[in-house]
Amino acid sequence: MTLCIGIDAGKRKCVATLKHSHSKAVLDQVTFMNSRQGIMELIDHARRQSESAVAVVESTGNYWIRIHDMLEENGVETLLANPLETKAIAKARLKDDRVDSNILVDLLRADLVPESYVPDKEHRELRQLARTRIDLVHSRTTFKEKMEAIMAKYEFTNPPVSDIFSAKGTAWLRVYPKSSIIMMFYHSF
Repeated sequence: MTLCIGIDAGKRKCVATLKHSHSKAVLDQVTFMNSRQGIMELIDHARRQSESAVAVVESTGNYWIRIHDMLEENGVETLLANPLETKAIAKARLKDDRVDSNILVDLLRADLVPESYVPDKEHRELRQLARTRIDLVHSRTTFKEKMEAIMAKYEFTNPPVSDIFSAKGTAWLRVYPKSSIIMMFYHSF
């Protein structure tokens, strides 16, 4: 009989509910740390219950990634549940980690898990690099806009350089007598 595992993932702690595929009875409900050691303890615990297992973990921030990858690496087929669709299917009045993991395992047993796409590790890394670059470019743009707003406030409207963010522009800001406020702002980033 296949062991079904529903996992509510958290930043530090996770809750897993274990049930056999053809039984409503909860075999166990365990809390484990979202760390390599904690996940291995869950895997060992599951192996003591059954030789074959399938799991579902809800997509929550980046907290699911380590769990998903370690379960897959250890032979546990793992689905990633779409949290928006999961909540639409299973509206519970009482919401906590134990209830959520129980709902997830029941959805898994009934083959009703609304799955999210999980790209392979290489593509996830590329996506993360792209997202990080987008965030950094956005931060840089915000910073430049703030610098320009401060310059306009203090009437630095005609600097002698075309780009105040170039080496010549920052050198000009350092020597310009009224630019101490701008330089304090500039160096705070």
